Amino acid sequence: MDRRNNISHAIVALMKGVVYKDKHPRHWITILGSFAAVNSHFVYVGLELFLDEAEGFAFLKQIPNEDDPDPLPRLIPKRPLGFQTSLICVLLRKRLAEHDASTSEPRLIMTEEEVFDMVKAFIPEKTNEAKLHDEIRRNIAKVAEMGFLDELKKAEETTYEVRRIIKAAFNADALADLDNLLEGYRNYAAATA
Repeated sequence: MDRRNNISHAIVALMKGVVYKDKHPRHWITILGSFAAVNSHFVYVGLELFLDEAEGFAFLKQIPNEDDPDPLPRLIPKRPLGFQTSLICVLLRKRLAEHDASTSEPRLIMTEEEVFDMVKAFIPEKTNEAKLHDEIRRNIAKVAEMGFLDELKKAEETTYEVRRIIKAAFNADALADLDNLLEGYRNYAAATA
């Protein structure tokens, strides 16, 4: 394939979602080698290419335009997250930070049960444990749809890899506030119990 065709394929891949170094090596190499060309394609529609070479992912994000008197419409909608979905995201981000601080292993793999146990501490007690488990499972699936979890091949137990893109969504500044946020979730759980 020629360079132009490679760039076109990389642009289409980015329009579909996140490009990962390990999952999309051809597009990844093109994005690294032709960053300016790829990024310039999106600037005209109010998007910019975000690339984290160290973590191995690239994605498009909306260019902030609050000061523009005639702003472009948003192409990437903001999605409000429900309590449990946002709680799972925050807990996974915190767990990834702890993992990175304690081991050199690049991948954080968690079982569905580990995620369930982590979340359950912040959920009001319910008499129907099976219903709670199903509710948390649905929210784990939403987090996976958002690209923060990657379900691994089914074995005896469902396992997930926590994708490093969660670090971009919940950056270091946000991580500093996570303890306060988690305390708020604890209080919310206690108030609704």
